[in-house]
Amino acid sequence: GHSGPVWSVAISPDGNTLASGSWDNTIKLWDLNTYHRQISRRSQRTLIGHSEKVQSLQFSPDGNTLASGDFGGTIKLWQIHTGGLMGTLKGHSAWVNLTFDSQGKTLISGSFDDTIKLWRFSPSRF
Repeated sequence: GHSGPVWSVAISPDGNTLASGSWDNTIKLWDLNTYHRQISRRSQRTLIGHSEKVQSLQFSPDGNTLASGDFGGTIKLWQIHTGGLMGTLKGHSAWVNLTFDSQGKTLISGSFDDTIKLWRFSPSRF
């Protein structure tokens, strides 16, 4: 379903959604219940907003938010149920990898720019 190589994948905590991030600067969400028994090239939803290749994906522990990081160091937060962009975080100058703490209150980013950043996460602010 992507027009470029897939660089990252993540599965939601409930196991129902697969997210794939690509060098085509997009993220696709796939319903694993639909595609479990068949192969399809159509995603459930495409998230567009990165201007660089998508490097990293991480679902929040509650599964409602997807964090994505790109080769330029930009982090985006997506609302899974609507596909809407919740916010953009800037602070890195190179590609980032992401994880949430187990409570879902802090997003941690590690970057090729030799820094680690802790971002307080409060979905109600968005």
